[in-house]
Amino acid sequence: MVFVIWQLSTQKKDFIPRVGSPIIGIHTTPDHSIYAVRCADNSIRLISTRSRNLLVSIQGIKYGMIRRSYQWDSQVFFFLIGLH
Repeated sequence: MVFVIWQLSTQKKDFIPRVGSPIIGIHTTPDHSIYAVRCADNSIRLISTRSRNLLVSIQGIKYGMIRRSYQWDSQVFFFLIGLH
């Protein structure tokens, strides 16, 4: 799967390859610096909007709630994840 960031005003497309399985949902941090991409294999991939790089892949998510924090660019982001 390929994740495409398409800037509608300029028609510019950025392609982020090797996302993995099909994308189920996309969320962004409040400052829009990171995309959290939920995939069909119950994984979440964090993608930087600045560098267009995959920052981390969280795999093996099981039913229930977990809390994870990640530090990136001197900021700490918390994710509360519940998948079923």
